[in-house]
Amino acid sequence: MASSPQLKVGEEEEDTGRCRRKVTFGYHLAEGKMPHGMEDRHVAVLRRLNDGNEVGLFAVFDGHAGSNVATYLRNHLFDEILSEPGFFPHPDSDDDTTIAAIRRAYDRTDRKLLQNQTYNDDGSGSTAVTAILINGNKLVVANVGDSRAVACDAGSGRARQLSVDHEPVGREREAVEGRGGFVVEFQGDVPRVDAQLAMSRAFGDAGVKEHISADPDVRVEEDVGGVEFVVVASDGVWKVMSNQEAVDVVRRRGMAGGDDAREAAVEIVREAVGRGSTDDIACVVVRLR
Repeated sequence: MASSPQLKVGEEEEDTGRCRRKVTFGYHLAEGKMPHGMEDRHVAVLRRLNDGNEVGLFAVFDGHAGSNVATYLRNHLFDEILSEPGFFPHPDSDDDTTIAAIRRAYDRTDRKLLQNQTYNDDGSGSTAVTAILINGNKLVVANVGDSRAVACDAGSGRARQLSVDHEPVGREREAVEGRGGFVVEFQGDVPRVDAQLAMSRAFGDAGVKEHISADPDVRVEEDVGGVEFVVVASDGVWKVMSNQEAVDVVRRRGMAGGDDAREAAVEIVREAVGRGSTDDIACVVVRLR
């Protein structure tokens, strides 16, 4: 279960980093037991922008039916977000403007990759959960699919989910059916769009694209002063661990005298595998205190 080196966004590519607030981060990945190669991708890096602002860029992309779309997202999604007019990556930016800019960037990225034969020749798709930390203070989380970002509130140790799982049930199922799709629930399996896809929002998935969406849910945390750390991970973790259980793994390590973010990510992955997770896993831990 060694960490898997991958291309990361930015000029300085390190496992851990620091910015204006005391912020450390690390990641760990493990290939699952499914009959295919590793399909998860991640980003974990700091970038200083030309205007002097500093952003922490953290993401997990859980590919399915191939890794091409997840690879494309790793290489391009943050650049699309940061170059989107109206994103204004600074603490005083208007939340509605920021949210609209990220939604446009997600949409544009999806359209571009669907037109790119290099990345769209295998019919693959991917979830995405992105977390942008602006000057160590403001956090913007967006996602499509069922990869997840979870915060630990300082003091109480309470887990708080920052993303939204997009499964084809309830309103999400209604949205799929409103686009002309259908949802099938086979016995012993999860609901699937057009009897194929286990989520209602994803990048790629050209075969069912007209019935799903790449429109993200977006959450803005204006001040992360009350957040101890954030866990960003693919569903290889969340299928076998609750939000609170993952947070408790990280906190137990801190209480034992270790605060290394990479080792915390290793512990989460190890715990998930020990609980029987057979899926690929990508996990990023960002400590904010």
